[in-house]
Amino acid sequence: MPKFEELISREGTVRVLMDMSEYKSEAPGAWKDDLRFGREFHKKIEKMAIVGDKRWENWMADFCAPFYARAARFFHTDDSVAVWEWLRS
Repeated sequence: MPKFEELISREGTVRVLMDMSEYKSEAPGAWKDDLRFGREFHKKIEKMAIVGDKRWENWMADFCAPFYARAARFFHTDDSVAVWEWLRS
């Protein structure tokens, strides 16, 4: 969190790439911290690209936008060029 806060303080807003390709699981208690993070930084995250290869990760992009970012989009792990084009646009 401190490095993220520092980055936002310096840049104003950020664009995030969340690589889910090696994601295994998350402790249920971590959702509370995740939601707190989203509540604090939602307006500062312009875009969140979620990269993975599972169908539920695609759903995650739609779910995340209202909580974590102003815009979120899923990209398959094979679409690295498209990910960066979207984040930079």
